[in-house]
Order: sequence, then C-alpha cells, then structure tokens
Amino acid sequence: MKHNLQRHWFSGLILVSVLLHVVGLFVLQPWAETRMEFDAEAERERAMLVAEREKVRKELEKERRQRLRLPKDQAEQLKKREERKRRDLLRENVIKLAQAREKMLREREEAFERLRERQEKEVVPHQIERLRERLRMAEHTAHQVTREAKYKEEADAMKRELSEHRDEVEDLKKRAAESPDKPPDASERASEIAKTAERLAERYQEMADESGGSMKARAQRAADEMENLKEAALAQADGIDIDAMNDTSGAEAISDTPAIVDDGGVDPGATPAELYDAAVSLERDINRADEQTRAAERAVLQGQTLAEAQSSVGQSDPSRPDLTPTLERGEQSAGGGSGQGISTVGDFNEYRDALTKAATETSDMARRASRAAGDSSAPTPARGQAQGVSPAEAARLARLNQLSRTSGQRNRNQVIDLTSLQMANWQGGGEGSQSSQGLRADQSGRGGEMIGGSGRQKTLRLREQEVAANALPGRMLTDASARKGFLYLDTWYFVGPWRNFSKADFSDVHPPEQRIDLDAEYYDGWFADRPNHPQQVLRWEFVQSDRIAIQPPRIHHSSTFYAYTEVYSDTTREMLVAVASDDMAKVWLNGDVIWTDVGQSGWNLDEGFRKVIFQRGFNTVLVRIENGPAYCAFSVVLCSPEILEQP
Repeated sequence: MKHNLQRHWFSGLILVSVLLHVVGLFVLQPWAETRMEFDAEAERERAMLVAEREKVRKELEKERRQRLRLPKDQAEQLKKREERKRRDLLRENVIKLAQAREKMLREREEAFERLRERQEKEVVPHQIERLRERLRMAEHTAHQVTREAKYKEEADAMKRELSEHRDEVEDLKKRAAESPDKPPDASERASEIAKTAERLAERYQEMADESGGSMKARAQRAADEMENLKEAALAQADGIDIDAMNDTSGAEAISDTPAIVDDGGVDPGATPAELYDAAVSLERDINRADEQTRAAERAVLQGQTLAEAQSSVGQSDPSRPDLTPTLERGEQSAGGGSGQGISTVGDFNEYRDALTKAATETSDMARRASRAAGDSSAPTPARGQAQGVSPAEAARLARLNQLSRTSGQRNRNQVIDLTSLQMANWQGGGEGSQSSQGLRADQSGRGGEMIGGSGRQKTLRLREQEVAANALPGRMLTDASARKGFLYLDTWYFVGPWRNFSKADFSDVHPPEQRIDLDAEYYDGWFADRPNHPQQVLRWEFVQSDRIAIQPPRIHHSSTFYAYTEVYSDTTREMLVAVASDDMAKVWLNGDVIWTDVGQSGWNLDEGFRKVIFQRGFNTVLVRIENGPAYCAFSVVLCSPEILEQP
C-alpha cells in the first residue's frame, strides 16, 4: 500500500511539472518573441552615434593637449633636439643636389656645343625622311577615299600623284645615303609637293562637303592630312637655315646657385628653412638642365631644332609642399607668443612634422638628381645612338648592331655569341665588370676595326608546348634557385604608344632610349595632340604576366612601345636569350643591343638566340616593340648555355 502511494505521488509530480511547462510556453511565448526581435538599422545608428561621440571626444582631447603651453627652456631644448636629428641629412642632400647640378650643367653645355657644331649634311637626311613620312600618311588617307564608287576614278588619280611624289622623295633618300657628305637639296621637290597638297586639300574638302556618312569622314581625314603635308613641305621649301637649326639661345636660363651653396659646400649656419628652399631651387635647375640636355641630344639624332625637340622631352617639376613658412616660424625664438616660435605643444608638433617632411622630400630630390646625373646605380639607357664615342666603341656598336639583326627565316633558330663584344666594353672596376685599371693601353682610339665577336653556333629549336609547360616566371639568376631550365621574364614596365608611320628601321629615337626614368612623363606620343585623351601624356605602367608572351596594356596599330625590367644575377654568368616578337623588336642588355628583328611576323618562340653575359648584380633589359597590324606581343626567355651540349 505504501509503495503504491509513493508511486502515484511521483507520477503526479511529473504530471504537474509537464502542465506547468506547457502553460509557461503559452503564456511566455508572445513576450519572448517581442524580446528576441533585433532591429539591425537601429543597432547601426546606435553604433554610429557611439563612434561619433568617441571621435569628438578624442578631437577635443587632442586640441586641449595641443594648446598646452611649453616653458621657454623646454621649448628651446625640444626644438634643438629635432633640428640636430634632421639638419645633417638636409645639409647632405643639398650638397648632393649641388654636385648633381654642376654635373648636369656641364653635360648640357657639351650637348649644346655638339648641336651648335652640327652641319647641314647631318640635317638633310632627316628632313627628307620627314617629308617621306608625311607623304606615306597622305597616301594612306587618299587610298581610303578610293573606296567610294562615285569618286573612285578621280581619287585614284589623286592618289597616283602622291605616289609619284613619294617615289621621287624615295629617290632623294637613296641619293642622300649614297653621298652622305653632299646630300641632295630637297627644297625644290618640297615646293612642288606643297602645291600639290594645297590643291588636293581643297578637292578633298569639297568631297567631304558633298558627301555624308563614312565617305564624309574619309574625305575630311584626307583633307586634313593634305594640310599637314602642305605645312611640312612648306617648312622645307626654303631650304635649311643651319644657323637657326643650331640656335640654342632660346633655351631657358638656369638660375644662379643658391647663396648658401659655395664651392660644393653648404653654409654651416644655414637654417632648415634655407636648406629646404635651396634644395627646391637646385632640383628645379637640375630638371631644366636635364630637359635641355636630352632635347639637344634628340635634336642632333632626329635632325630637329632645339625647340622642336624640347616639346617632346619636356617634363614637369615634382610637386613639393611649401614647408618654408612653418619652418621659419618654428625657427624663431621659443616662447615668443602667438604666431612666433614654439610656445605650445601644437607648435612643436607642427615644426617637428615639417622637419621630417623636409628631410623626406630632399632625400627624394637627391635620389632623382643622382639618377638624372647618371650615377652607377641608375638604369643604363640604350647605347648605340651616343654622339662623340671613340672609334673603337663605334666599331663595337656597329658590330653588335650587325650581329643582333634577324629577319624572317634569316638566322632563324641560330645561336649568335655576343659575349666577346660585351666584354670589350667593360672598363673600370665596377661590380661584375672586368677591370683594366693599372694596365698600359694605346689611347689613340685606333684599331677598332679588329673588333669582331664570335659568329654563329649550332641551331637550336624550342618545342613551344614543352617550354610553355616547364618555363617558370622570374627575374633572378642564382645557382641556389629552385628555378632551373627555362625562365621567362614576367615583370615589366611599359610605355607607349608612339606612332611609327609603318617604318621598319627603328630610326626614330624616343626618350626611353636616352634615359630610363620610370617616373617620367612624355608629351610626344601618338595622342599628344588630342586633349583629354587618356594617353595624351605617356607614363610607365607596371605589367606582370602569367604567360610567356607579354603584351602592352593597350594595343594600337602602327605603334612603338617600350618595355623595361631588371634581372638580378648572383654572379657573372653566360646565358642564352631567346627573343620572340609580333611584329618587330629591338632589345638592349645593359645598354648593348643584343637583338634586332626587322621582319613583320607573328610571335614564334624560336625566332633566334643570343649568347650573352649577365653581370653580377642588377642587369637592365630594354625592349622596343614595333607593332604593325593587329596583334602586339613579345617574350624574353632565358636558359643555360648547357642546352647547347644536348644532342
């Protein structure tokens, strides 16, 4: 009986518990649902209000600290401590800038002297070539008009007139090459071309006014091109005024050296404000001297006036902050009251920040100046266009140009050894070079005709699929590297396009061949005359590819592009270089041309091989790509010469 009561009591307790839970669920469910709701928008607003209050609190606290006054003795002590930390660096940078300025001014004067000594026979071939280029462009636009049936017969006749003029100019160009000491006078021919261009421009304009749609656009382009041809021809119709061509009086004057700079030194008592002002002034002078030097060099190479060349190589001065007022205010006697010296924590922080910024800016100025002045760590530009080289160097460069050339099936797959020609250029004891210091030498400059260079070796074929499957990207040559076998250069800086007018001789020299400056801006590109065009001003662009064939960021037909990179080698070593391009390409290694492809062709991995030397340290590689129609691509693949020993 007692056992049964206990069992019923326990069962009842369980039943009561279940009933209480059920009742609780029904009663509490509406309240729980209300309490569990989450308003995300309200929570975001609440968090934003909290963050805003915290921001205001911190700003008020910062302002309070900035207004705290500093005792005069403490302010002077803090100011002197910061000046000691920065003054030596500022002074050192100003000295570097002053030295670079003097070097750049000497180089400018040498370039000006070469320009002033230029003779008419050096200019005539360039004038003939420019006239030829304008005729080619005019002929191209004239051909577009022949598509219209209504004007076809007349348009064909007009195009033939231009073709006849072009043939005559081609003959002048050939005669100029045959008699370089006495080239033919092109002024009479230019006068006739100007008359033809004026007449054709009027007729093409009439066609444009009479037509609509695509024909109107084609005729208008032809009329505009005839006007361009007329202007170019008239500029040459009166012959060449060599005095005007060689005039350097229009070059912008270079200011005097800042007062605190004297004989390569700097006034030890110069203040940070004076040092910063001097650095800004020196950098401006260096930029002007560099610009004028490159313009004079380009004028000689391209047969232009200094003004024409300068419009192509002009550069803007880097934007520098105006730190002088803050520096001068901080240099006044400490505790001098509002607006004078350092009297508060805020004044001190502002002065310290200005000193730090001045040191950073002048260090950047010194690096840029060192690069412009051509120090040993600066990238090597393309050699082969330099003026005034020794006969031996001229012979070496000529031989390099000869051996570097390939065209179509000629020299296809062949390995050409350029190592001896590279070593012939190594002078001094720079890192990775063959030193000749301490040896006797005949400095007369004669005997350069004996420079030869090894000839061709066995042919070598690359299986494209095999190389594509196994070649690894990189720019470092080390014995310890895991990258063995084929290495393709995947990281480049590109700039372009320049218009090449369908030329195939690399005769136009653009700024990257004169100096490698990845911060530079160029104003003579294809679209320089199109305001607001994204490529009106050309700048270097970084490109990294996961494919062997590299392409410029944007492709344009009839264009010239440049690509630049550096390859590091832990020791001086011989390597095979395989270059492929669509269409033409020219490659310089450490300034020496190692590859020149003058044929229009598609990209083929085994177009040719060069055996070359990579010096210890960083090696510069500059590629010039000439695109004809459609595709534009190139590749540079490296591999060990041991592959030549394989059967």
